[in-house]
Amino acid sequence: MRPHLLRLGELTSRETTPSVEYGMLGVLATGYAVTGDLSEARNVLERMNSVAANGDFYPAGPADRVRALIALQEGRAEESIEHVMRARAADWGVLFRSSRLALGDAYAALGRLPEAAVQYDSLTTSYGLDFWD
Repeated sequence: MRPHLLRLGELTSRETTPSVEYGMLGVLATGYAVTGDLSEARNVLERMNSVAANGDFYPAGPADRVRALIALQEGRAEESIEHVMRARAADWGVLFRSSRLALGDAYAALGRLPEAAVQYDSLTTSYGLDFWD
């Protein structure tokens, strides 16, 4: 997956629309976080913060979703849950599938298996719904 992330990084560096750049950086940071390159995920997250601070757009929840993945990778499950909930609030109450997976993993790491099961089950039963489910 690394070559794809490098290519996305190249494309992102050419983007001139702040909101689009921010979204692309969110995908890039997520990719690095999921693959365990937390240092690079943090670097991209800093770029996201800079773009958001200088742009005229609403950044919503991608940065907190990335922070949730980083916290989860570092064994900070409670903090991961907090970031997912902040992302959900910033995303107008929407809990994206990737966030549900992160919540399931965080709850499982904390031994909260019934709550983890609810999140995992929501992933297997929502395939026919739109992304606002």
